[in-house]
Amino acid sequence: MKQIKVGVFIVEDLDAVRFDARSLIEREDDLYVCGESISFSEAMEMIEMVEPDVVIVDITYPDGDGFQLIYEIKKNYPEIQILVLTMLSEEIYAEQVFHAGASGFVMKHEATEKLVGAIRKVLK
Repeated sequence: MKQIKVGVFIVEDLDAVRFDARSLIEREDDLYVCGESISFSEAMEMIEMVEPDVVIVDITYPDGDGFQLIYEIKKNYPEIQILVLTMLSEEIYAEQVFHAGASGFVMKHEATEKLVGAIRKVLK
């Protein structure tokens, strides 16, 4: 019986963070990176094409607002789960990202330990 893999799309403008997230995800048998984007505008086009199960987003982008990106993804693709991966304070921003439609929140400095677990948690 073939195992179904979960597609994860990463929207991150910092190359090192995108690389680290991809490396963590690709180590897992049940997850794979189905696409990546460095910008708000490119993300919406690519998400429509690759149909991910989970999208990892940040709160800030050079060309747009992460809250708006979360809102647009949930409006257009309500079945997609959204996980915020950011350097910005959880104490200040967590409630706002959940209100926008995100299902999880991970600080970038905790990603090594918590990213894969957080992906699995938002899928449940």
